[in-house]
Order: sequence, then C-alpha cells, then structure tokens
Amino acid sequence: WFLIAGPFALAGSATGALPESTCFALAGLALIPCAERLSFVTEQVAAHTNGTIGALLNASFGNAPELLISSAALRAGFYRVVQLAMLGSILCNLLFVFGLSCFIGGLRWQVQDLRIVSGSV
Repeated sequence: WFLIAGPFALAGSATGALPESTCFALAGLALIPCAERLSFVTEQVAAHTNGTIGALLNASFGNAPELLISSAALRAGFYRVVQLAMLGSILCNLLFVFGLSCFIGGLRWQVQDLRIVSGSV
C-alpha cells in the first residue's frame, strides 16, 4: 500500500501543491516496499547460488536506496550533503556491524581475538 505514496510525491513535487518535506516523506514511504522486494529477490538469488555471490549481491543492493537518493541530490547540486551522507553511512555501518559483532561474540566468549589477516581482507 505504500507504493501509492509515490505518485502523490511526484505530483506534489511537480505542481508545487505539497511542501518539500511532505513530498520527501511520501517518497520515503514509497521506497519501503521497493526495498522489501529487492531484499526478497536478493535472498532468492542467493539461495540458488553460493554464499559468496549471495553476500556480494546483498552488500551491493543493500545500498540501492542511498544510491537513488544520492543521485537525486547530485542532480540538484547538493554535493556536500552527498559527501556527508556517504561518510555517515560508512561510519554507521562500520560501528554498528563491529559493535554488534563484539557484543554477540562477548555473550558466548569472554575473550575474543582479532586476526590481522582476516581483518585486512
């Protein structure tokens, strides 16, 4: 049902009938089912291939919404916003994944060792 918000966002933006914040919120709502379908298709492809290809597809398509939003911002000339959004995304992903890995690992093992070889991959 969230896909219905997409045409309203486009029409509101083109005619100026809706404020920019409302168009942004409607466009964000329209992206939710698209992201779910993308995730489902990626999982289905990964089920028919090996784990490496599935992980690569998941990592590649996981950033599709950021790519769409960044391309729209670049076309509008918001270069600094795109730079800071990418930096924030990278830092957030790194901190979240590493922190969650340490937390989950710490629940099972009291002492964890980090290998330099696997970390540099």
